[in-house]
Amino acid sequence: MSKPHREQRHKGKTPGVTRWRRTLSRRDVLRLGVGAAIPGLLVMRGTGSVAAEAPRPNVLLITSDDQSKFDVGCYGNEAVQTPATDALAAEGVRFERCYTVSAICVPSRAVMMTGLYPHANGCHGFHQLRPDVRPLTAYLRDAGYRVGLVGKRHLKPWEVYRFEYAPEEKTKTRDPVPYQQWVRGFFEFLKASGPAEPFFLMVNFHDPHRPFPIPGTKKGLTAEVPDPIDRGKVKIHPTLFDVPDVREEEGRYFDAIHRMDRALGLVFAELDAAGHADDTLVIFLGDNGGAFPFSKATQYEAGINMPCIMRWPGVMRPDTVSDALLSFIDVTPTILELAGIRIPGDMHGESFAPLLLGRTEKHRDVFFGSQTDHASQPGTPMRSVIAGHSKYIYNFAPEAKYRMNAMGGLTWKAMVAAAETNERYAERVNQFLHRPQEELYDLSVDPYEQKNLAADDACAAELKAMRRRLVAHMDEIDDPFLAAYSFASDAQKQRMRASYDEYLAFDGARAEARRKRRQ
Repeated sequence: MSKPHREQRHKGKTPGVTRWRRTLSRRDVLRLGVGAAIPGLLVMRGTGSVAAEAPRPNVLLITSDDQSKFDVGCYGNEAVQTPATDALAAEGVRFERCYTVSAICVPSRAVMMTGLYPHANGCHGFHQLRPDVRPLTAYLRDAGYRVGLVGKRHLKPWEVYRFEYAPEEKTKTRDPVPYQQWVRGFFEFLKASGPAEPFFLMVNFHDPHRPFPIPGTKKGLTAEVPDPIDRGKVKIHPTLFDVPDVREEEGRYFDAIHRMDRALGLVFAELDAAGHADDTLVIFLGDNGGAFPFSKATQYEAGINMPCIMRWPGVMRPDTVSDALLSFIDVTPTILELAGIRIPGDMHGESFAPLLLGRTEKHRDVFFGSQTDHASQPGTPMRSVIAGHSKYIYNFAPEAKYRMNAMGGLTWKAMVAAAETNERYAERVNQFLHRPQEELYDLSVDPYEQKNLAADDACAAELKAMRRRLVAHMDEIDDPFLAAYSFASDAQKQRMRASYDEYLAFDGARAEARRKRRQ
């Protein structure tokens, strides 16, 4: 894979290895033409000479809120109603292995919009970017892009993102129609405010985040779901229990997904009406998994393996499925490269533009996840590694009883009640509440992470290999939690001790402030 040129990168406070990357220039990209139709995703329109005049792409980045890959029709869930999402997949490329670094909204979106891991961009949890961090939209504005946002914000501090168009919501509406009106307003704003420039528009739906709609009531933020799913047809995720209240709450969640999908279809209608359906790279992502046990705020597959569908007419081959391994940390460097903008040397992400342009079928060999903070206390930080079919999770606080806010819903209460009379259910409830320090899974035979292999002697070599990968990565990116990782060297721990202590002080002060607010 060709590497885009970057400025010099320094590791921490001490100079590290200089990494130079060759920029894939716009002329190089467009010169590929039809000759690049090697096994891959690229099918360029026209001849090389015609394509050489093509402008930088418009970008429409769309996120659903709390939606796992397992909860989309085109990913195999025949129960959930997602016709607009499925149509997008038929017109573009569906990625099977795209992962968010953190399975909660603010750090997930911060990683996506900065190309930096949470400890480096400042968003361990519900925090804001460090003062010296520039997001994707700031680079795009400086390069002449028009930038707008519709829907959920959850980007802090707001002003550094420099959105020109961002209608403020009075309520966190779930009604699809306002999204259509806001997107139409963006294109009207572009027409009225100056000469045509490439645009970047971020559309962030509030669905299917809790509260879910409840048929026949005004609950679920009031927007109607005209065709609620038959609860008997709900597909229960294998990590949950098939008991009535779980089936009911999953049904409400599926209804929220259906409502989001209706909004998605209206957004595409406005893109088409504005005449930009054919010159826009569309990227659709979920920000993290659904608000259920073993999903959101974890490093399990249901929490971090995201729906990822991209459409780029005349460039990306339609109705294609890719097994390339992608990370949300790669979104910003990819868009920067496609826009012809130099990728800063301190970004952790790796551009997958060569994948989109058909120069390769692969991207990453390894994915690294990072979960540190959530609204619930005590904190249960985690780090994860995916290499091939192996998945490794390290839990920094195995002694802590795990908590997350979705445990207040119907599903968790029903699971706890069912565990009282079912030994297998009781084992799974205990597994959720009490994490071992290390978890190892073979995703090829255990995609829902039911069997932890960390204590299996036959997997000892693989466990050691995953430890080595994680410690090398944490050392490379100056992760403060390296100081607490059991398998780091004494020198590595000592190097990160001050940063780790600084985080602990911050976390302690935050917990104390929360305790006082409750009094």
